[in-house]
Order: sequence, then structure tokens, then C-alpha cells
Amino acid sequence: MTIRNIKESDLSNVKALLDSFNVNSTFFDSLYSSSSYINELSFVLENEEKLIGLMIFSKNKLNKVTGLTLAPLLIEPEFQHKGLGKHLLKRGLNVAETLGYDYVIAIGNVKFYEKYNFRPLETYGVIGDENSLILSLNNDDEELNCEIKFPRAFKYLKIE
Repeated sequence: MTIRNIKESDLSNVKALLDSFNVNSTFFDSLYSSSSYINELSFVLENEEKLIGLMIFSKNKLNKVTGLTLAPLLIEPEFQHKGLGKHLLKRGLNVAETLGYDYVIAIGNVKFYEKYNFRPLETYGVIGDENSLILSLNNDDEELNCEIKFPRAFKYLKIE
């Protein structure tokens, strides 16, 4: 198994994987072409040169703080429940912390993210929906008291 950053040559395979999870490719196209996309925080998971997973962090705004949004994190069904999502997540969070980001908002499988200390948005006074959790990378308990400002691409993202 290999975890690496998304390359331009991966784009058609990334879109195919997103499509297999019913994620609108317009979401990825819009995000990829925006200033919110961060190449250092966009990863694919390969098994024998086949793309079997991916994870994308992008910039968001939490008041005056630039945070990150983690969505999507996807692993092909036959490779799920083998710890691969955990490895992908830990790699991304380590890079995010190294790059100096303070907060990550994860959208998706709440039960999965809760295992890794993500908390309800209300913990930091952030307004959002029940499919989102927050993690402080710097262990700061600062009340943000704000609503998340996601990149425009997120209007195309539907989490099931």
C-alpha cells in the first residue's frame, strides 16, 4: 500500500473513484481549480498501482482563522475495515499540523472521526450540521463562535 499526493495524471482515476461513491465530479473539478485546494494535503491510496482510496483537505474560514475541511475520505469497500482509513487520516493530520493549521472540520462518517478525537462543532462554538465534527490540532480550546465558510465547491458535495 502506498499513500502519496494526488498528481495530475491521477485526475481521471480520482474522478472515477469519486463517481463510484456517488460524489459529483463537479465538486472535485471546482475544488481542484480553486485557491482552497492544497496539493500537499490531497492524497491517494494505491494498492498494486490501483487507486483504492483518497483523502482531500481544503481551506475553510472560521472567523479570522484559516482552517481545513476534510472531505471526502474514501476507501474502496473491499479494503475497508483494515485500518487504511486510519493511516490515511493520521498522515493527513500530521502534514496539516506541520503546515501550521489549527483546526480541521471533517464531513462524513461521524462515528469514524469520533475515534480520532474529533468533537461536535458546538465544542468550539462553530455552527454547522450534524455530519461535521471538529479537531483542534494545537489543543487550543478557543471559542471560535462562528459559522464555517466552506469553499464554493462544497455546494456540489452531498454526504450520505
